[in-house]
Amino acid sequence: DHLSRDFITCDHLAADMLQSVARLDKSSGFFPVACCDGLLVLHTWNTRGKGLSICNPVTRQYAPLHKLDGFRFLGMYPHFPTGEYRLLLCPDPWFMADKLVPHAQSGFYVFTLGSAQPPRHIGGLVAEELMNSPGSILFRGSLHCHIDNLITVFDTTSELFRQMRSPLVPDHGHADLFEAGDMLGMYSLNEEETIVDIWVMQDYEGEVWASKGRVELPITEIMAQFGNFGACWDVEAAYWDGDVFVLAKFDNDSLLRVNIDGKLVDSLHRRFLWHTGLRLKQSLVSHNFFSSIDDC
Repeated sequence: DHLSRDFITCDHLAADMLQSVARLDKSSGFFPVACCDGLLVLHTWNTRGKGLSICNPVTRQYAPLHKLDGFRFLGMYPHFPTGEYRLLLCPDPWFMADKLVPHAQSGFYVFTLGSAQPPRHIGGLVAEELMNSPGSILFRGSLHCHIDNLITVFDTTSELFRQMRSPLVPDHGHADLFEAGDMLGMYSLNEEETIVDIWVMQDYEGEVWASKGRVELPITEIMAQFGNFGACWDVEAAYWDGDVFVLAKFDNDSLLRVNIDGKLVDSLHRRFLWHTGLRLKQSLVSHNFFSSIDDC
């Protein structure tokens, strides 16, 4: 079925590292943008337009989030004082111009999954860079988003913002955050897409960063093994079992894993394979808010 897409997890300790855990056939396209306690937020699109959906691939619960049409997604988090799951949003300027988000104010919004109420305005000023950011990660009870040389931090309990310093990344084409065990990590890719610098925040309260290493992608070794592997589409850092790796996606449907010493560890090959940078912790919890969302 050309309308179906697979959710595939990668477990580097399993004999077959790529495992399909669910299939979505209600949309012509989707891409996971956040994962929290086994719940996935999906950016979906079809002939009728684009939007957001929520699902649990283990329990096979799925629902579109129609109340969020016209909003840009910034992050998902559990709100511990209430036990609710909430989404951080901002209005999409394109939808505001077409008046598809009536009475929308500039700034940030919060939406509670299962609520019959529309997104709640919490104020603040939204920078254009934040709206176009690659996403946020949930770490120590806050959402973290990297923009230029600053990190915007959203405290999910107080629902207030602050800023944090990031390591300097001059002359680098792309930089983003990742979770490195009990530390916040950051990686940056140089303009030539050949070197990845990696840092970890050794002191979170003091905002002290330390270099974890500089990974030079083993292009010669890759060419020797795979020949014409094509251009590099995307690179990011990941953390598994105490080690930091670099994942590199090439346009010949190959996903390569390189260790911190720049050695090619293994490669994965699957047609139309694309990595999201999300870590899925599977959950059998069945949430009541799915039935409420279905009615929206």
